[in-house]
Amino acid sequence: MQNKLPAILAGIIAGTSISIQDPLNAMISLRTGVIGSVFIVHLGGMIASTILLALFPGNIAAWRSVPWYALGAGVIGIPIIGAIVYAIPRIGIFGTIMLTIVAQLITSAVLDHFGWLVSVVRPMDWTRLVGMIILLIGAYLIIK
Repeated sequence: MQNKLPAILAGIIAGTSISIQDPLNAMISLRTGVIGSVFIVHLGGMIASTILLALFPGNIAAWRSVPWYALGAGVIGIPIIGAIVYAIPRIGIFGTIMLTIVAQLITSAVLDHFGWLVSVVRPMDWTRLVGMIILLIGAYLIIK
């Protein structure tokens, strides 16, 4: 457990950050529209990551060895932010985050099942399926 503590803390930081970032993004979208919000959020992220990269360059030159499809990760942020800023004013922060997490978990289970995108193969079994059904029921109860 001790060696997993940094990863656990990182997960908590990520989850907390998402829960704070999403309503801030929605606030922007109410004034600028969904596409304007997506642009502003990505621009802010670009500026912040440029500063971090200048301070901690790491091995950025290795980007050339990354598979071409992995470079689409930034593009995937567009529908993520767009969908979230659209949903929050309509179903609330809790419902939006719940659906986002449920979708992440189900997608992750499928990726694990097939071993796609460098995941460890974890075959689907009935207990995982029951867990996903429970998640979906929970999501329904939250947003109904």
